[in-house]
Amino acid sequence: MLLYYRALSASLVSTMLLATSAIAQVDLSGAASQSPPSADRGGRILVGFEGLGSATISGGSVVTLESALLPPNPPDDRDTIIATSPFFLVGEQAGGIGSAVIEGAGTSLVLQGNENTATLHTGNRGGTGTLEIRDGALVRVLDLAPAARTVSDLGTAIFTGARGGTGTLLVDNASAEVVSTFGAFMFIGDLGGNGTAVIRNGSSLSITEIASTEAGNDGNGASIVVGRARADEGGGGGTGSLVIDGSTVSITSANAVAQLVAGREDGTFGSVQLTNGAQVSLSGAQALVQIGQDGGSQGILAMDGGAVLSLDGGGSASPLRVGAAFTDFGRDEGGSGVLQMTGAGTRLEVIGNAIVGAPEAFGGGNGSGIVSVSQGATLQAGTVFLGTGGALVGNGGIIDANVTLDGGVIAPGLSPGSLSVLGDLTALSGIFDFEFAGAGPGQFDQLNIFGNLSLSEQTTFRFSFLDGFLPEDGAVLDFLTVEGDITGASPNVVFEGVGDDLGLSLFARDGTFALARNDPFIPGGPGNGDGNGETVAPIPLPASALLLLTGVAGIISVRRRRRHEV
Repeated sequence: MLLYYRALSASLVSTMLLATSAIAQVDLSGAASQSPPSADRGGRILVGFEGLGSATISGGSVVTLESALLPPNPPDDRDTIIATSPFFLVGEQAGGIGSAVIEGAGTSLVLQGNENTATLHTGNRGGTGTLEIRDGALVRVLDLAPAARTVSDLGTAIFTGARGGTGTLLVDNASAEVVSTFGAFMFIGDLGGNGTAVIRNGSSLSITEIASTEAGNDGNGASIVVGRARADEGGGGGTGSLVIDGSTVSITSANAVAQLVAGREDGTFGSVQLTNGAQVSLSGAQALVQIGQDGGSQGILAMDGGAVLSLDGGGSASPLRVGAAFTDFGRDEGGSGVLQMTGAGTRLEVIGNAIVGAPEAFGGGNGSGIVSVSQGATLQAGTVFLGTGGALVGNGGIIDANVTLDGGVIAPGLSPGSLSVLGDLTALSGIFDFEFAGAGPGQFDQLNIFGNLSLSEQTTFRFSFLDGFLPEDGAVLDFLTVEGDITGASPNVVFEGVGDDLGLSLFARDGTFALARNDPFIPGGPGNGDGNGETVAPIPLPASALLLLTGVAGIISVRRRRRHEV
């Protein structure tokens, strides 16, 4: 049944075409307007347009906003595409303050594009808007026509906080989806806007680009971008926050890239939190997670409470990028990114590699990335490349990957603690950073490598002592274990904050690297003097086979040298 719903408020000046499957319960008040589709203009609801307005859709209503009655002509003109698209806008223009609620099982809002786009805005062009979708309701933003377009920056989308606006989107025990044949997007904090989106309480959100039957339409990708800017649009960088709490999110593209981005361009900031068993999946010809993408951007992805993020995209060799730069492949400057993972059951699963910072193997560049994995969380990947400006840290975390240290830092523990690498670790250059606050279990950093270890002369072991702690004579502290083979050259060694006469040395035995004081296993040392050192180690090691560290092969002592730059 097609109904025309006329506003009761004097400020509502037009009508809107509503398609309903039940008696419509759509309440509009204040500075709101509604209009049906015409030959060249899509159907629209504006709530809080240059004033205070509100809207409620409930009671099982199914409300559809449709495209213009005629397809966009010309089909590739940006302004025409926008004009003919359906819109739902909450908080529009300076002085606009809007709030909208869509609630109840069976209640839905559908924006139906037709060879153009469909757009839902909350807080746009200086306005302030809040949209709540809750209690079983559904919002669908669609454009399923198979049109082939050349205007690549347009797509079907949900915007929250755009062009200087402030927007808040809450999906609470409800569902939202964006589906298109040419670009399906969600932007949070866009073009100088400030946006917050919370998906919680068993909700679902899907951003899906489906394959088109139209020749020449290879798709435009599917993305959630938190913090975006565009030089050609103006408005500065956006600030965005996305929280996925106990809910499911999917980002899928049939033929192009599926992306989750936190902080994309210069001047942007994006924060993404996955918590309380959240499940997030990306699937496409390529699947990318980028945290602090371009130079000047800042991004953070925090995962805890058993949250799982999985990436499945065979077309990208390195789908996880944290403050990444790779000059040889077109990005000489990355942003500043943080990936923080905490808690048993928390997992990030990557088919492919991860880039953190600016690895020299990819041409280097400028970028800053930190990956922190703690308390039983697991990062699973092919190889994690730690470049200049990149760091891998964490206490009780598991890296189910090979690791290549290529100018970055590995710092097990969070003052102090342990970190486990299940694959091989290849150290081309960079720093292993170990902290010691005592000689007891858990008081100093430990790195456990279950594969092979390869060291180089460009590698540095750096040791720091906290809270006034210094090893006693005869103390042996094993800080690094390797289950596989050890190859390569002797690393550089730096002891920070101690005098030249302290007598600290490094030892290796059967894959265990230890720090000791005053050469306890050399005849004449503070042990029993027979070279076996059976009585000198408060942390016992089978010392009969203990050798002075030679890097790999020989038997030489590695003494303290003054700290130098690496």
